[in-house]
Amino acid sequence: MLFRSAPAGVRSVPDLAGASGLVEAPTLVIWGERDESFTLACLDGLDHWVPNLTLRRVPEGGHWLLCEQTDRVAAWIADFLAAEA
Repeated sequence: MLFRSAPAGVRSVPDLAGASGLVEAPTLVIWGERDESFTLACLDGLDHWVPNLTLRRVPEGGHWLLCEQTDRVAAWIADFLAAEA
């Protein structure tokens, strides 16, 4: 399976200093703070590249946040989409 061949965890975001372009679309990121695969360091500087960012952090959430807290995540997505409509 693909996920088994992936690195044990992502500890930082690649250096994108030379990259061009921003994500200009309104963007929702929902992040489990206890995710062992993608650490909080992955969020560092994200708002620079995604200026219209809405970030929802779940202190007790892990990597499978959608499965762990389905109702909470679904409500955030619905609210985000309604606000952008």
